[in-house]
Amino acid sequence: TMSNLNKYIALDGDRLDIVVFKTHETLENFEEVLKANPHLLQKEILNSGDIVYLPPYVKKENEEVKALWN
Repeated sequence: TMSNLNKYIALDGDRLDIVVFKTHETLENFEEVLKANPHLLQKEILNSGDIVYLPPYVKKENEEVKALWN
């Protein structure tokens, strides 16, 4: 259901990827956000007042940190 999702009200000129990065500081869950927002898939630039549903972002625990030097 959409009720457990956070909502973001877009500003004129917002883009979905920018909204996701602004709210989650990552684009790792961009696919989930796209699935939650079928009404925005045709829009490259959002309009003021567009509602973006944001599924909770869960950092993947098994994410391996790559060392800069070995």
